[in-house]
Amino acid sequence: MNKIFLSLIYFSLVSLVVGIFTSITFSSLSHILLLIAYVYLFYVYFTSVSSSTSTLISDLKTVITVLLSKSALMILLMVLVIVISVLTNLKVIAHPMGNILSAKYFLLAIFAYYAYSILFNSKFNNIFNSNDFLSGKKLKILLYIFFIATTIAAISGLIALYSGFNPIKMKQACHPIRTCGLYGMYMTYGYGMQFFCLFLVGIAIYREEIEQFLKRNINTIFLWSVIIINMLAFILSFARGALLGFFVALPFMFFYKSKKIFALLIIIPMVLFIFSYVASDKVKGLFTEHARVKSNETRVSQMYAAIEVFKENPWFGIGYKNFESQSGKIKERLKLQHPEFIGHAHNNFFEALASTGACGFLILLLFHIFWFIESIKRRDVVGNITWPIIIALFVSGQFQYTMGDGENMFFIMNLWSLSQIQISKFRA
Repeated sequence: MNKIFLSLIYFSLVSLVVGIFTSITFSSLSHILLLIAYVYLFYVYFTSVSSSTSTLISDLKTVITVLLSKSALMILLMVLVIVISVLTNLKVIAHPMGNILSAKYFLLAIFAYYAYSILFNSKFNNIFNSNDFLSGKKLKILLYIFFIATTIAAISGLIALYSGFNPIKMKQACHPIRTCGLYGMYMTYGYGMQFFCLFLVGIAIYREEIEQFLKRNINTIFLWSVIIINMLAFILSFARGALLGFFVALPFMFFYKSKKIFALLIIIPMVLFIFSYVASDKVKGLFTEHARVKSNETRVSQMYAAIEVFKENPWFGIGYKNFESQSGKIKERLKLQHPEFIGHAHNNFFEALASTGACGFLILLLFHIFWFIESIKRRDVVGNITWPIIIALFVSGQFQYTMGDGENMFFIMNLWSLSQIQISKFRA
């Protein structure tokens, strides 16, 4: 039964890495497998109460210690504020239970943390013997599945960009000049790919340490093929905020490896951007084309609307996930620009301000800060790859509501779960 339980957790990760950039169904299956695993987990703990109370208490102390990490506490508080924000706005929310259930990404991140701790952390081996289950080979397989699935999505998106037809989705390309992978929205794809591409860069930089951990080599040609294909697909999504987040965060991946590369990666992109903006009409058009200018104006109008909502509902906002449906009416009532445009705030923090008020805004900000500090303090491969991604999340979050996008949240919150645990060494 323990092996079945550990297999459920492992295959929840397999399902997750298969689905993050290919299918929301596979990603959702990862949550279902985790919940099934928890049924057995509760059974084991109730059994432990009668057979070994000291063992149960010892394990619970370990769990509580991490659950009370500051970023974890912010997640739990965010769930609480989400529920309160909805309950205090029942009159203006069409389907309040649906809005509350949207908090699942935060709550399941806590569940995932504990499940992953059992799988990766030897502190729990007095019950589950996870070191006898998990090996470097299985971890490498997991990594390769992630790389292959995401690269297949990228290739399909690139074919769609140049042929007008997506061969895997068997549909027309989602956009005539921007890649979408297997997503229906280029914005969702671009903003998610910034995190994946930074993850790939981290794998390449810390490859030696990762191979020692896996006790297996990562094929050089395979790794660089994955990096090149996915970087190309990411850049051709032309998601400006995501590109900015990526290039701001990229130098920090080298911070502990090479201060010279770190400095060069700060200076060179700035010089290249200025040169490209002056010399290339394509690059200049990303900021000056009429469609882009109008897009900027509509985004700004959403931010103004979010501020007005905050003024009217300062503590808990207008209700989690409710700003988007109300934004058009709010702008029309307040005579703001672009009342015809209905959407979210295109900014994680303005969206939190509008939907969950000052409480949600502060909690979200502190979540970023505490997660960043916790990742830096790790001073291991996991932490060194994670904290630059948090920088990208913060920067790109000024231009897109990534913390409310289901596809992106699978990546973000599972990265948080994995980054919270101390990973033990495994058998070969």
